[in-house]
Amino acid sequence: MRPSSLQRGKRLTKPQVLGKQRSAPPKRHKAQGEPAKEMPSLKGLCWNARGLTTVIYELTHLVEHHAPDFVILTEIKLRQNSRYRKKLTETLEDYIIHTSCKRNTPKMREGGQTGTAGVAIAVQKKLAAHGSLKVTPVNASAASGH
Repeated sequence: MRPSSLQRGKRLTKPQVLGKQRSAPPKRHKAQGEPAKEMPSLKGLCWNARGLTTVIYELTHLVEHHAPDFVILTEIKLRQNSRYRKKLTETLEDYIIHTSCKRNTPKMREGGQTGTAGVAIAVQKKLAAHGSLKVTPVNASAASGH
């Protein structure tokens, strides 16, 4: 048996599209004594971007092509007033977006790090308006005590 790329120690850098293709009929679920109900399915995009500045245009293409219900981006490395933050909101204009990035500190800048880490989570506005999904912004720094 061949080891997977993760077992060989390689890091995957390609974005992963999660969920079933839209062309497949939804699965049906039947609880005891109830008629069959359609199970909703979601399509998502999860990507370790390793810096959004180098992949923003590829992200735009992926979102237009796959139309995911949610997008999770890690290591976005965005500064607060970055033009790429504006491009992210333009790319994901049909989404509610929450981002969290560490602030630049003098110690980080000395080490050559700027706009380190960071996560962006985006959910389509139509899902948030559906009623079965509640999207509540949380101040991450207040929640973690930082």
